[in-house]
Amino acid sequence: MSEYIVFYKNQGVYYYYNGEEYKTTKTIHQVKMNQFELHHSYDESNEGLKTYYENMKVWSEQIKSKFTKCKFDYLSKYNDMIASVHFCMMYIKKYIQTHDEITFTEQNWIEKCYNTGLQSCKPQDKAIKLYSYDGKGFYQYVLSSEDFLIPDKEGYETTLNELPKRKELKHGFYHVKITSENPNANMVFAFSPEHTYYYYDLYFAMKHKKALDFKIELFQDNEPNAYLYDSLIKSSDIFCKWNTTINELKKEFPENKLLKNLGSKVWGKLVEFNHYIVEGSELDKNFDKYKDCNIIRTKIYGAYEEADYREVHYVQDEAKPYKYNIRLKAQLTSYGRSLVSNYAIENIDNLVRIHTDSMSFTQPWKELDKKIFKKEEKTSGLVQFKKCNDCWHECWKCHTQFKWEQYQNHKCW
Repeated sequence: MSEYIVFYKNQGVYYYYNGEEYKTTKTIHQVKMNQFELHHSYDESNEGLKTYYENMKVWSEQIKSKFTKCKFDYLSKYNDMIASVHFCMMYIKKYIQTHDEITFTEQNWIEKCYNTGLQSCKPQDKAIKLYSYDGKGFYQYVLSSEDFLIPDKEGYETTLNELPKRKELKHGFYHVKITSENPNANMVFAFSPEHTYYYYDLYFAMKHKKALDFKIELFQDNEPNAYLYDSLIKSSDIFCKWNTTINELKKEFPENKLLKNLGSKVWGKLVEFNHYIVEGSELDKNFDKYKDCNIIRTKIYGAYEEADYREVHYVQDEAKPYKYNIRLKAQLTSYGRSLVSNYAIENIDNLVRIHTDSMSFTQPWKELDKKIFKKEEKTSGLVQFKKCNDCWHECWKCHTQFKWEQYQNHKCW
């Protein structure tokens, strides 16, 4: 059995259990054991840690029991993220080995996009009745969708004289200025600070140009204003077997919390930078060695010119910017936002909030595709959204407001 801990963080302190005793630390990475964060459905307590620790043993054995040729041991991985990507690689590695390397030029276009889920909200000054719907296994669903196309070969920069018509638009990145004074546009569209959009976002803006009063202008500044792809494949061609296996496991072991991790945490690892850590002193001594590298971020420890002062640089190699040659970072988020927004716009007059794959409305929406979205109790009921990530439930009887965790245990009726 692998040695591991389960932990949670509270007010800057990590509380963890190693199977024998409970401990605390301010630097969890110094604990030389595999580390798994306590699932949010468990109490942040010694009892919660112990219960989750014991359940992880059972769940890991359930997963391991389904693989005869290659025993996948969840607990032998360093954390949930590593477990998810190692599991995924069992199924997709042979497919992505034929993909072209992602170039540094291509990476510049990728990073200029808005590469996260859509977050929008109409703040409320009091609690109102809301009906929320959540995309269960959303990113797992998207990755295995036959409608989601991704490039598998290197693209090319080009300078367009004008934007093609919507139905003639090629997959790729576009340097365009998109604006709208319609307040609904901010609810269903993520405006890029760098004015760079991937195909799915631009297609959405062009499709709803009249309804949302979008103005779309192609930049003409004697620089390439597009990066386009000729070769596309279905994402499902890569992720189909991975998706099927997880769903079969979920059906057989519906209480296994680790299975959700295998589907939901993987995409962040698949698009991570190919980086390594270099001490500041090493960088200064061997500048020529690292001159073609990109410093992603720097962490500083101690006070400048003091004995304990240290600089730690996270360095990315320009020759291979990402760890894996799979073009997902801008593509997946762009497709995911457009998928959600195309649903939300149909009921936009009742829309209050979108958070990635979760939508909240002032009226129930029975027509929503139940294969993708399910009713979400966590943000349904008598709710006040003060901000997109600040949700308060109100008791209909005593009118006291609670965060979801406290509200679940509140019963005054």
